[in-house]
Amino acid sequence: MRGVPKALVFLVVALLGTPSFGGGGAVLRNLEHVFRAGKYVKPARIATLTVRDLRYASKVDNVSGLLELAERENRIDPIEMMRLATPFASLDNGDELLLACLQAARCQPKTFLEIAKTSGLHAEVVARNPAIGLVQAHHLVGAMSERLMTRYFEYSGWTRIDGQVGRAGFDGLFVKYENGVIKDVLIVESKYNTSSLGTTNHGIQMSETWVNRKLSELLERYPDNDEYRKIEPFIKSGSYRAVVWTLKVERDSVLVRLSKVKSKGGTVDLEGATGTDIEDFSSPFVDGMRIGSPRNRFEEQFLGWYKEELESLDKGIALAD
Repeated sequence: MRGVPKALVFLVVALLGTPSFGGGGAVLRNLEHVFRAGKYVKPARIATLTVRDLRYASKVDNVSGLLELAERENRIDPIEMMRLATPFASLDNGDELLLACLQAARCQPKTFLEIAKTSGLHAEVVARNPAIGLVQAHHLVGAMSERLMTRYFEYSGWTRIDGQVGRAGFDGLFVKYENGVIKDVLIVESKYNTSSLGTTNHGIQMSETWVNRKLSELLERYPDNDEYRKIEPFIKSGSYRAVVWTLKVERDSVLVRLSKVKSKGGTVDLEGATGTDIEDFSSPFVDGMRIGSPRNRFEEQFLGWYKEELESLDKGIALAD
């Protein structure tokens, strides 16, 4: 250690032990930790790495380097390191996701990986909240889909009315007014990715039977709510609109599908709701919307909502650290 007083060296050795690979002071061993990714080598700890450090090598090399460093820091064990390498390398931005997990003290890499593999939006959610479990991730994704659904229909001229009884009820209950009088009623069920309508004791979700039952529950719970009373004739006569909203996020695209509901009793048939299938209810969702590359003003608006909802996750839930 050229230029360092010998007395200081002896003092450090005395306090920390001999700096050998088989033992010695933890501080001296930590100085030997490096992040290796291809030809990029940086003395580092997991806590000090940034996404910028991942730009010098391939995703595979980065994942390998991160796992090796995490194993040296006793963040994971050697067997786990080997099991995680290929799955993380197969994910879009898998190296960035792995770094986000390793830097959160309570993140469990195996659980994190399971969530991130579910869908593109699940990966976005867990990257912002690395310590959450799969059930909570599903809840956050579902809630985000509902908020985007609400923003879209309000943007389209509908007025939202609370249709929930506790955590059950209508995901979306909307009306249109004319001179202060309700002239149209729309019921929307929000789904994400490949989720389908569920079977209940009162028929399939969104069926006539199910819709009537949910309205009855609202009337029982809120007997003095005038809006529910005004909506009741539309429901009883079957003169309401019903749509299933399905959001899907994969790679760099957001896709929304609207499906018109046709129902008799407890059964449901779904039809495409694009174009003019529903009078005065055309859908601008034809192809996937490229995140960061909107093709028109509507896509710019919707993708702006999507970005805002993601940013709200950062503020709404504390990270593991």
